[in-house]
Amino acid sequence: MKRFYLFILMSLLFHFAQAQKNFKWERVDSTGKKLGELYTDTKKFIADTWGTSDKIIQKDDKEAGVIAVNYSIVRKLNYLTDEYVYSYQYTVTFKLKDNQFKCTLDHVFCEFAYITNGKTPIVKIEPFDEDKCPETGTAKSPGLPKVKAIQMMKFIKQELQGVVDSYGQSINKKIDDKPVKKKRYADEEE
Repeated sequence: MKRFYLFILMSLLFHFAQAQKNFKWERVDSTGKKLGELYTDTKKFIADTWGTSDKIIQKDDKEAGVIAVNYSIVRKLNYLTDEYVYSYQYTVTFKLKDNQFKCTLDHVFCEFAYITNGKTPIVKIEPFDEDKCPETGTAKSPGLPKVKAIQMMKFIKQELQGVVDSYGQSINKKIDDKPVKKKRYADEEE
């Protein structure tokens, strides 16, 4: 029985530890576009946002309407005489079907962190809510002051929220916003 309670306790601790490290943004919306058009527009959004590299696309299933992208955001901060570099990896999953899409950005974690003076490793700062800033350095491993870490996390949150927002705006562009082929002559057929 003690093992059972220990197992439950450990499971809960693991769950809460994971939940604090994972930011998640999601947007579900309706649109007047069919799956094929949504797929094409999503691929264009990916190319415009992250480039056309096949290395970032983890899943691409046009028939199922699913595209998954892994990417990293690098944040460089100057503190005292050093430049601190933090890289955060994240996943964006696009689920598409006729007249509807779902964009989910999650699995955000600190991939690596270092000071540029010889790439000295430093404490990774996992994603956190403003009121739960973790230790950012130790006596053996330097780190940013908490104030700087909070500023950095605000920037990262804004950047990641911006990805989801810009996707929604990109997909929901009105037909009027698209370039229209102009006729050279009044009697010319389109």
